[in-house]
Amino acid sequence: MRPESLKGVEPLVLSSVGVIGGGTMGAGIAVAALNAGFTVTLIERDEVAVDRGIHTIDGILAGSIKRGKLSEAGRAELMANLGGSTDYDALRECDLVIEAVFEEISVKRAVFEKLGRVCRGDAVLATNTSYLDPRLIAAGLPNPERFVGLHFFSPAHVMKLLEIVPVPETSDIVLATAFALAKRLGKVPVRAGICEGFIGNRILKRYRAAAEGLVELGVAIADIDAAMRGYNFKMGPFEAQDLGGLDIAFLQREGHGRTVKTCRKRSPIFSCAPDARARRPAAAGTIMNREIASR
Repeated sequence: MRPESLKGVEPLVLSSVGVIGGGTMGAGIAVAALNAGFTVTLIERDEVAVDRGIHTIDGILAGSIKRGKLSEAGRAELMANLGGSTDYDALRECDLVIEAVFEEISVKRAVFEKLGRVCRGDAVLATNTSYLDPRLIAAGLPNPERFVGLHFFSPAHVMKLLEIVPVPETSDIVLATAFALAKRLGKVPVRAGICEGFIGNRILKRYRAAAEGLVELGVAIADIDAAMRGYNFKMGPFEAQDLGGLDIAFLQREGHGRTVKTCRKRSPIFSCAPDARARRPAAAGTIMNREIASR
C-alpha cells in the first residue's frame, strides 16, 4: 500500500534495470524485472560468473515453460532483453540499479562506490540487503536522495512481498518510484523501518531458531515441516529454506556476524517439545508461504 504521505508525488519512469550479482537472489530479481517488461543488465565479477548468472536466469525461465506459464517464444523475447557484463560502465544508462551481492558491508559499499562514479545522477540506486543498515551501505554516495532499500524475498521472481526501506535522505520521488516499481513487478510493497532484519526476516529469525531448536532436541526435520503444514503453512521452515536457497540464509548469518549460540537459541515454548511432537495442531495458523507453494 502506497503511503498517504506520497499522495500527488509522481514516480520516475523506469525502463532499464541493472542487477549487481547473479546468484540466487540476483537471478530472481532479474527474472522479476524481465517478466515486468524491463531490459536488464546483469553485472558480475568475471565472465564465468556472468555466464553462470545468465544460465541461472535462463533455467528459471525454462521452469516457467515446463509449468505452462511461458512459451518458448516468450522465453526468447525475455532473454533478448537481458545482457551481462563485468564492466560497471554498462550501467551508465540504467534507470534503476539493484545491488544483490554478498551480505557483507565492505563488499556492498565497494559496489556503491563504483555505482556513484558511473551511474547517472538521477538513476535510482537500491540495495537488497536483508539485515545490514542501509545508511552504512550508502555512506558517501553522491546524490544520496536517490538511494533506497528494496528487500526482495527468495525466490525473488515468485515471492510477493517487497520491503521498501528508505534512509533519511531518500526523496519522496524515489520512494514513490519504489512503490510504483513494486506494483509493476506484481509485488506487495511494505514500507519498513531500519532495524535488524526489517520486518519479514526479523520474524523469520525467531521462527527458524525455534525450528532448529527442535532439531537439536531430536525432532525429525520432516516432522517439523509436517507440523507447520498442519497449521496451514504452505511449507515448513526447512522446505522453505530449500526452495529459497540455503546460501541466502548462510550469507545472512555470515554477513551479520552471528554466532552459533545466537542462531540456536531456543524458545521456552519448546521445553516440552518431545511430548508436543506427536500432537497435531487443531486450528489453522498464519499462512506465511502461500505464494511459493502456489507457483
